[in-house]
Amino acid sequence: MSPVRLASADPEVVSVAHRRYLVARTYTACEYSNLLSTFSDVVVLDPATRAGFLDSMVALIDSRFGGRVTRHDLYDLSVARRT
Repeated sequence: MSPVRLASADPEVVSVAHRRYLVARTYTACEYSNLLSTFSDVVVLDPATRAGFLDSMVALIDSRFGGRVTRHDLYDLSVARRT
């Protein structure tokens, strides 16, 4: 069951609001590589594998996507107010 439905089922909850926000961010190949380097599944790679992966991503973005990529993130926000 969704958090909104759970909150709505609580008799002490007087209002529930749900919003979705789509955010598009464009990155250069280097910026995206820096972002990827913070992801836990990349951090755990051994240094040589991590460097190879990130270098390959930069090369791919530069060669196939004109040096830029856009990442689309969706943020769900649910807020409930109790009496």
